[in-house]
Amino acid sequence: MKHARAAVLVLLSWVIAAAPARAASSTFVVYLPAAPVESTSRIGEAVTDLGVYLSRRVPGLDLEVRPFRKGEDAVAHLSSAGAEVSLLLAEGSFLLDVPAGFEIVPAFRSIRGGKETHRKLVVVASSNPSLRSLADLRGKTLSLAGGAGPGTLRFLGKVVLEGTVNPESWFGKLAVEVDELTSAANVLYGRADAAVVSEDNPLVSTHLGKELRALYTSQPLSLPVLAYRTGAFSADQRAALEDAVLEVGRRPEGKKIVDGLRIEGFGRVKDGPGRLDRAGLLSLPGAETRDPEVAIASARDLVLPPLPGPDAAKVPFLLGFTVPELPPASGGSVAAR
Repeated sequence: MKHARAAVLVLLSWVIAAAPARAASSTFVVYLPAAPVESTSRIGEAVTDLGVYLSRRVPGLDLEVRPFRKGEDAVAHLSSAGAEVSLLLAEGSFLLDVPAGFEIVPAFRSIRGGKETHRKLVVVASSNPSLRSLADLRGKTLSLAGGAGPGTLRFLGKVVLEGTVNPESWFGKLAVEVDELTSAANVLYGRADAAVVSEDNPLVSTHLGKELRALYTSQPLSLPVLAYRTGAFSADQRAALEDAVLEVGRRPEGKKIVDGLRIEGFGRVKDGPGRLDRAGLLSLPGAETRDPEVAIASARDLVLPPLPGPDAAKVPFLLGFTVPELPPASGGSVAAR
């Protein structure tokens, strides 16, 4: 009897040793408030399929997909369970609000319409002709999607609006919504004076030039990026992950995924100099050399910044502005440009 038990134990030990190791479960966090998709269920299905696809292609990877509708909830999850997160698919601005200690590498960028960038628009209702520029929005309500963390708001002011206004002090109210469809709808239905939305937002595409009018267009901005946590993958796993991500748009099983996200696939984010390189995605532009609020609503708001030192002649741009007409001081009118 003892010999039989010993034989069974030996057999069990051999079976356990010979069985393939079960992949350790890790979390795939997704936060896409600007995705040009009409339903959150469609996004959820697409990213779930992406998690299954990557788990199958990367040895030892078993992803649990966690999509978030609110930026603060995504940040809270990274703060409390960041050690369990291996992948993050999010808007570029969200990377500026990840908690300290959560080190990530922006490795891949979404491709839509053959490009890795898109533009943001500030849209207003066409029925309100008095709103013609950002200056006219002073004290008004601006609707925007995403988190209202310090990094996101600084990104809005310094990158999207290029330092022309400080959003927190220029607008009377910032109405933060869970997605850009809601932000655009706020303007359409009179719940906000203006909204910051992507140029490929479905409501904007349908109503721009009709019920909606764009009064500001941003520089090209990065589309959502897929980042991995530092230390989450071995070298072999990173190589397998790269092959899987770069091939997803070209493989039959990936068509449903990219169609669900309204993208063609992903491109590699390269290291090195450039506005859209990895380091650039994790930082904001340098300090301003001028007061950011240069949109002038009245003559009393005109404050010229000091010249930036002896290198003033090297400033690579000219700042143009117009001073509104002033009341006549002694029978005449004064206008300056």
